[in-house]
Amino acid sequence: MALLTNFAGVLLKIAILAVFWRIGTTFKDKENKREMDQLKEFAKKRKKPLLNVGCGRVDGGGVNIDIIRRDLPNFKIVDVNRKLPFKDKQFSGVFASNIIEHLSSPEFSLKEFRRVGERVYIGYPRWWQLGTWLTPDHKWLVFGKQGKDYRFVPYNPLYAYIPLALIFLWT
Repeated sequence: MALLTNFAGVLLKIAILAVFWRIGTTFKDKENKREMDQLKEFAKKRKKPLLNVGCGRVDGGGVNIDIIRRDLPNFKIVDVNRKLPFKDKQFSGVFASNIIEHLSSPEFSLKEFRRVGERVYIGYPRWWQLGTWLTPDHKWLVFGKQGKDYRFVPYNPLYAYIPLALIFLWT
């Protein structure tokens, strides 16, 4: 009976983790959509394309770049850890979501985004989002506000054990 109770407790904690992960993801998705829509509107007014950095499977409606081949219109393979192959202010805006925390030198890349775009949106996982702590390929924890300076703190995968320990020790 105790084993069954323990198992049920573990399942409950896993369910709690899943709910918190979903809440963070939903919040981030809504913010990204709002920012992408605003940048697209700004691109129309400026009559300049939008640069979608680390596009994944999302077409930003302008130039889409990533480090691996994607089946999107206006797609280019570009390593954003290096100088971008674009002119100064070539784009009305740069949309870079969920990429800055993976880069080798986020300060350099951010400087490049600001060089090629008139407006820059940096989407990053917030400290309170569970995925921030449980994604081992993150290199940085990112702190800051849009349009301001950002602070990049080196991420250690061992940090993932902090929220897990708190949740699993909670009874």
